[in-house]
Amino acid sequence: FLPDRAIETPHGETRLSALLSAGRTLVLQRIDGSPAPDELHGGAPSVASVVARWADRVDVVLELAADASSTGPPVAVIRPDGHVAWAGEPDATDALAVALASWLGPPRDVFAEDGSVSGRRPITPRPMFPVPLLGR
Repeated sequence: FLPDRAIETPHGETRLSALLSAGRTLVLQRIDGSPAPDELHGGAPSVASVVARWADRVDVVLELAADASSTGPPVAVIRPDGHVAWAGEPDATDALAVALASWLGPPRDVFAEDGSVSGRRPITPRPMFPVPLLGR
């Protein structure tokens, strides 16, 4: 679990609880120094390119490291309830993609226009519990 704390971003200071209040998964990436222009639009290029496939379900926030002694993982996938689902290095893009697929399902780019996944028929939701028939 990641406790609520202040987070310095390129756009100013905020709190982790405020970032999670939207009810979406959060990818928090810590960067040292001033962010490059590409980083301002969703993380370092490798992390941003992976997360972009789940952009409909994930928010990316860059955290400016206060100093070189900052602790914690450089990249973390944080569930809306504040639990860390995955943590790793920015160059571990394959592991990040696996973690996002595990927690959020397939990325949006695998869906066809008809809603099918990889050419298969769309899955019809079924009730979790048997539904009693009324009138019997």
